Amino acid sequence: MQADRTAGPVYIIETVAVRPEDRAAMLALIGETIVPLMTGLGLEFRSCLAGSEALGEDVLVQTTWRVDSHAAWRMVRDKLFHNPEWRAAYTEELRRTGGRASRGGPGARVC
Repeated sequence: MQADRTAGPVYIIETVAVRPEDRAAMLALIGETIVPLMTGLGLEFRSCLAGSEALGEDVLVQTTWRVDSHAAWRMVRDKLFHNPEWRAAYTEELRRTGGRASRGGPGARVC
């Protein structure tokens, strides 16, 4: 029997790399723009973690969001794609690299 891949909850984890001198600006962008936008669309903000700029290398900034299911995430993602405020923030010059992953649903486990 195949598992229901739309079941949840699902955790959306996004990690971006920024220059050390851009760490504070990225954290401000997340707090002032991204969190209100995403929570307004129904995601639950779970955490924001950032490395130290004192290491002299790109700083990783990771946000974690909770959503009820993969189906719910797909609906939110479609709304985000067409939202000019999110598109402007997502293409922000601060991001050097990054990616998104989802974890959850049946059989999910914490590593």
